Amino acid sequence: MENIGFGNRWKKWIFACLSSASISILVNGSPTREFTPERGVRQGDPLSPFLFIIAAEGLNLLVKRAMLSGHFKGIEVGKEKVIISHLQYADDTIFFGEWSRHNILNTMKILKCFEDLSGLKVNFHKSNLFGVGVSNGDLESIALRIGCKAGDFPFTYLGLPIGVKMNKPTHWLPVVDKFKKRLAEWKSIFRRFLKDGKRTAFWHDRWLGSFILKEKYPRLFALDTDKSCTVFDRVDLAGSSFSFNGSWLHSPRGRSASDMEELSSLIENFTPPQNTNNVTEDSWLCTLTDSDNSFTKQVSANLDMLRLQPSTVKPPTKRNRSVPLKVELFVWRAKLHRLPVKLELDKRGLDLGSVLCNICQDSSETTEHILATCPQVKAIWLDFYKWWNFSPPAELNVADLFSSSCSSSLSSIGSKIWEATKWVCGYSIWRYRNLKIFQNQIWDIPSILADIQLSSFKWISGRIKKAQIQWSQWLINPSSYCVVTSRVGTG
Repeated sequence: MENIGFGNRWKKWIFACLSSASISILVNGSPTREFTPERGVRQGDPLSPFLFIIAAEGLNLLVKRAMLSGHFKGIEVGKEKVIISHLQYADDTIFFGEWSRHNILNTMKILKCFEDLSGLKVNFHKSNLFGVGVSNGDLESIALRIGCKAGDFPFTYLGLPIGVKMNKPTHWLPVVDKFKKRLAEWKSIFRRFLKDGKRTAFWHDRWLGSFILKEKYPRLFALDTDKSCTVFDRVDLAGSSFSFNGSWLHSPRGRSASDMEELSSLIENFTPPQNTNNVTEDSWLCTLTDSDNSFTKQVSANLDMLRLQPSTVKPPTKRNRSVPLKVELFVWRAKLHRLPVKLELDKRGLDLGSVLCNICQDSSETTEHILATCPQVKAIWLDFYKWWNFSPPAELNVADLFSSSCSSSLSSIGSKIWEATKWVCGYSIWRYRNLKIFQNQIWDIPSILADIQLSSFKWISGRIKKAQIQWSQWLINPSSYCVVTSRVGTG
């Protein structure tokens, strides 16, 4: 990292991450005593691929030097004869070169040098050697000599088939299957809206309820003469009630007959969703939307309930689109007390020298201190409330400062503006804290307040067009844009 140009502070951080990691093994369901791994980060650590990329840069330099000295020859590609020698993706590397024993053996020497320099090991038993226009005997002979497997085309690299004509649809099936697998979870919140039934698959689409018919009634699906039939083909949609028109290879018997009676009853009692959007054909309908089929804040709340389980994630995510995403994420982390303040970093084994606040040098730096109770920070909040002509709360704390509560005298737009401005104030305090630590910038309260006023104006005026915020009025009295009928506010 030093040769690449990383600074001493960054190197210390990375070393702290490597040296502070600990592992505990579950034996019969009970954890053993923690121990320190000898190879640095733990398996699955999100830092691992980034560190590997830095280490693998050494391999890249070795290959380039070997090419310049003539010990390794890549291949020429395209009309412009671009030379390609290797491609790297995380811990996967593929070499391209002219077929010759000299070239292949020098490739192995490059890998051996990389092993000695980096301390990493190349698993040759999992490596493959491929040859284009080369006899199988020659391929297997060299593969045996260097200790790897002789590969043949086609093969899969990074999930894609190599050595096949990708203009054939069948060769894209593995990619399509992966997409289907990823989308399967989302399919559970969508169903088909029926208009005429011509675009909805009877057996394959989720239209009758929260299930797919071919999965609920596999016996009837096997008996159907046309398994790709539509709802229009199998259901009479005319009249006040629907009727089922099955077409079978033979008459359903036993359990199949019972399934058919149950399915017929479901179809007869089926009530399709109301068409409030003047839909003229079958379409997808999100089950999390409001009655008018629009994505609103209720959808966001439902997704929180479905994905984040608010019983275990507190507080749940809350969006205020009047500010950039980075501000929203900062507030969320602050509410969870997940900011990298000194006291938390010290608990994780990072040697910071001191856990005292860099601003006041009087108390340990915690989330509450740096965002609310530090005397220098409290002075900013008092000026902030004075700017808004609001009375500050008796005690400042993160939960109240960043909460969505506000005065009942504010309009709905005014509530968003007030909340967003508080978020910008907290974000600016954190940003200037970082500038003081990392760039030794002077902590100047008037300058910080001026930055809060300017940043909040730029972000909010550009995102809430209805408010028609003007800079001159915003600087003097921002509460005038919130339709305030009383001059007493809450934190």
